[in-house]
Order: sequence, then C-alpha cells, then structure tokens
Amino acid sequence: LGRGASGVVRKAYRRSDGLGVAVKTMDLRALRMHGGDAFKIKKLRREVDVLRTLEHENIVHLYGAFGDDDTVRLVMELVEGRELFDAILSRGHYTEADARPIFVQLLKAVDYMHQRNVIHRDLKPENVLVTGDGEDVVKLVDFGLSKHVASAHGGSRAHTMVGTPSYLAPEVELQKPRARDGSMAYDAKVDSWSLGVTLYVMLVARFPVYHRDERGRIFGVKVPHALSAPARKLVEDLLNADPEVRATAADALASPWCAG
Repeated sequence: LGRGASGVVRKAYRRSDGLGVAVKTMDLRALRMHGGDAFKIKKLRREVDVLRTLEHENIVHLYGAFGDDDTVRLVMELVEGRELFDAILSRGHYTEADARPIFVQLLKAVDYMHQRNVIHRDLKPENVLVTGDGEDVVKLVDFGLSKHVASAHGGSRAHTMVGTPSYLAPEVELQKPRARDGSMAYDAKVDSWSLGVTLYVMLVARFPVYHRDERGRIFGVKVPHALSAPARKLVEDLLNADPEVRATAADALASPWCAG
C-alpha cells in the first residue's frame, strides 16, 4: 500500500474473520542508521498511545501494536481511499454543498478527540482520508504529533512548536510566550485554526490571505464574497487570530453553515 525510507504498509487479513487491515511496519534499524530514530520513534509511540484511547467512526482505528528492538508493527483499520488534498486538486474546489458533509464529519472527529483531551496539532487535508463510493466518508489519520493534555480547553497547554507551517495558528507560529519558562503555550484552539484553513482550502482551492499589522501579526482573514454568508462567518470564526474567542469544533458544529 505504501513504502518509505524506514517502513512499509501492507494489506493483510485477520485470520479469525478475514477482516482486511493495514499493517504498518517500521524498521528501527534503518531509522538508527539514518540518524533520525529519536524523533520518528517518539512520533510512533505517541501515535500508538493516543490511538489506543480513541474510538470514533471518523478516526482511523488501531487494532494493535507489536514489536521488538528492531521492528514495530501497527495493525490498523484499512482505509481504501485518498487524501482530501488530492480530492481537492482533482475537483478544483468543493462546492459548499459537497464540502459540508465532509467537514462536519471532520469536526465530529476533532470534537470527540478534544473531549478526550487530545490535541491533534497537524490537521490538514493530507491527514484526512476520504473513502466510500462517493468519497463521502472521512477518516482522520496521522496522530504522530498529537498530544494528551489534562484538559483540551480548560487551561492545560502544550508548549512544543510542531505542525505544518501553512496550517499553524498565530500563537504557535509567533511563539507567543505564555508558559512560566517563556516557552510556547497553546491549547486545542490550534486545531480550530487548522480546521479553518482546511475549510478555506476546500472551498477556495488556495490558502487564505491574511490581514497583518506592521509587525507581521495576523489580525484577520480575507474571505471571498463568492462564499455564502454562513460559510464566510464560519471561516472567520475558526480563523480568529485571538484564541480566546476562536470557535471550537463544537461551536463550528452548531454553526448555521454546518446545520445546512
């Protein structure tokens, strides 16, 4: 199904019932030889630790993890589809009607995750798989940068600058110091920002253009008037530069646009 420098993903079948699964095999020896073992192994362990706690129809399921000093195997739900990013490229962009059910499923997955105090920290179309006959079923994947926190929205914060630049929230990008030691501090609202960028890309097929002050700080987003008023409002609420008032995934689910 796929191959990288230090691993391969193969299709397999569970002996007990013939269920098709995806087996991700990581060669730890190859990682050590290339000098990248520490970060990648940490990502792998984090993904396993987080996925073991999540059970949602729109989040890829982990059946089990096995390994030794040289090899690790993850047995995961087999998702036969493609990245949302590729679907956007082939379509040009999504209509609001076609985007709505996809985005609502993604919001439900993120809201569920946040209720269980998990921040994804790398939400983007490349980490969303669309499957089914009409590519209308969503599976959120790649939890290698995710993090368990004491409370996703209740004052517990993460401090590491991780993620994909085009989807980073301002408080991460600018490394606004909030922690006592001066390091990064942010909460689950960083996922809300990434959701806003994802929705914008789905509907417009390009990245948002932001209003910035003289110091380069984002204070607003330019939303095309071609979008409906409810869609513009949702994008603006998710891409609010102030994390204190930025919409949560739950807020977005309750928005007029998502209600249709």
